[in-house]
Amino acid sequence: MSKSKKNKNENDIMNETVAAEVETNDAINSADEINTENIADTTEKADNTDTIDTTNAADVRIGVVNVEKLNVRKEDSIESDVVKVISKGDKVNIIEEKGEFYKVDIGFVMKKFIDER
Repeated sequence: MSKSKKNKNENDIMNETVAAEVETNDAINSADEINTENIADTTEKADNTDTIDTTNAADVRIGVVNVEKLNVRKEDSIESDVVKVISKGDKVNIIEEKGEFYKVDIGFVMKKFIDER
């Protein structure tokens, strides 16, 4: 193979490698944008929540989140809107039990993801 053809093949390979890297970076940037939008949407929802009045503090129990991230919902249903996302170790005030859910000071959470203290 002549030196000129060898250089051309090496250049073609280099161009293909650069093009693949650009496509990969574009995909990463696109995924980052999507994640940022989801985080902003969750934060906006959390900022619009109302706290539930805990008038009888004697009946309130403390619960601790036992999973990395837990959706707090508007109603006691997995179909209900998420109003906030809380993290492992966060404490909540358990107001009452409703089926598989606890009503807490900020909404509803599934019982199995809360350790009662």
